[in-house]
Amino acid sequence: MPRKTPDELRAELLQKKAQLEERLRKIERQQSEKERKADTRRKIVVGALCLAHAEHKPEFKKWLSEALRKTLTKPSDKELFKDLLAVTDRSDLI
Repeated sequence: MPRKTPDELRAELLQKKAQLEERLRKIERQQSEKERKADTRRKIVVGALCLAHAEHKPEFKKWLSEALRKTLTKPSDKELFKDLLAVTDRSDLI
């Protein structure tokens, strides 16, 4: 088997480098997606817990309503929480 020239070795190594870089990008994308999904799942679980807690605790429901009123800016987000945004005083909580 003839020896490879320096140019051939360089080309081979550059090809391997490109393959390794692609594998690394793929692994990083997978890790990023996994972290994003975990974050989304945490938000869903905490949101469900807050909504359930608000159903049983009028004080928390009022606090949550005030927090949403201060935080939400997009009409589509406000529409999602219109029932909670309607809470204005203690008589609405019962």
